[in-house]
Amino acid sequence: MEPFHAALRSQNHRAHFHRSARPRPWPGAGAPFRPAGHRKPAAIATSLKAAGGTVILATVGFSPDYADAVNQPADEALHFPEGGLPAAALAVPPEIAALAADVHIVKHHWSAFYGTEMDLQLRRRGVRTVILAGIATNFGVESTIRDAFAHNYAVIAAEDAMTSFSPEMHDFSCRYILPRLARIRKTAEIVANA
Repeated sequence: MEPFHAALRSQNHRAHFHRSARPRPWPGAGAPFRPAGHRKPAAIATSLKAAGGTVILATVGFSPDYADAVNQPADEALHFPEGGLPAAALAVPPEIAALAADVHIVKHHWSAFYGTEMDLQLRRRGVRTVILAGIATNFGVESTIRDAFAHNYAVIAAEDAMTSFSPEMHDFSCRYILPRLARIRKTAEIVANA
């Protein structure tokens, strides 16, 4: 991996869309099954930045009335709290905020590419490889990996720096979907090769 041509895209680790009093978005939704925490994405970002790479933080953000959120009928549609997402749900964890990301992308959909300037920011910086970490493995992370692949970036998925809402969801994505789009690696291997 050439650090000057690599970027870490870390998804905001706050599971914000199931904090409301409304029904959870799917059966069993709640806290991620095994929080990856912020230590592993922070370790990747620190080593990448030290080697001259780019760190991009992608967070979710909506207007208080959710006019900018996708709102199509679905069997298990997401439910957001009225009046906008709480500040705590939008807060960047201190371990991640301390990294001083080079770029902050606010996304309104699962993918950090869709409707954002992600591709522009990566290309202008000469980035050819994207490393991804965050939540939820099979939603935001996988969607972003699919779009990075479609935009012709080499992709590395930090398997132990991602999490989802159940082991089955995480494992299915890492075992059957992501290997077709990315190289699946552990944090220690990514850090050692940054």
